[in-house]
Amino acid sequence: MVNVRESFWAMVREPQLLINYLRELGIDINEICREEPINMLNCPPSEGDDFRSRFFVVSYIYLRVLGQELRELEGSGVIVEELNELLSDVLTDMRLYNAPPRLMNAVISIIRDILRLRR
Repeated sequence: MVNVRESFWAMVREPQLLINYLRELGIDINEICREEPINMLNCPPSEGDDFRSRFFVVSYIYLRVLGQELRELEGSGVIVEELNELLSDVLTDMRLYNAPPRLMNAVISIIRDILRLRR
């Protein structure tokens, strides 16, 4: 059982958790940081960054990796808790913090993919 909402907010508060998580998965965070929607933000994120910047970067990266993991976990019986709540939090806060349009569109696309997987 995995509570993705709890994990996400912990990573926003403490970005090193995200970096460690990606490292454990064998993912190079610097490669993801070069991607179009977040390459203009401070990435990899750090605790010294303002909350808004950390939230944007962690949202994009975490949801992107979560989508990949959900594909791999399909049919495994692993229970993912609070996924819908997480997706709602991210969309609401992206709007609240006035996310750049390209980032918002990328996050919406990732969320749609995740929702398709969960049907």
